[in-house]
Amino acid sequence: MAREIPEQLKYLQAAMTQLESFDPESLGDDNPEAIDIVAAALRQRLDGMSVPDAKRAVRQDSEALKNWMSDPDASPSAAYVYGTLVGISMYADMREFVAS
Repeated sequence: MAREIPEQLKYLQAAMTQLESFDPESLGDDNPEAIDIVAAALRQRLDGMSVPDAKRAVRQDSEALKNWMSDPDASPSAAYVYGTLVGISMYADMREFVAS
């Protein structure tokens, strides 16, 4: 029986569903449309947070997503979302994601 996506990650559900329509071979760091889908969901999640709180939230969400991905019924696009979250947490200016 599949584990339901954790509550803290429900904001990613629509993004993962959208990404499932992409050719899996096209999902990479050179696909701006796919990155924008994840970034838009993340902006909604982080809106109004301080930068330190946003960084902490992305790290926690990444870890929760990594754990959830071990479920064989997890969304096929979860690995792409995970990689994007990790990349954003490492390289993005988080001020871009918390601005109201």
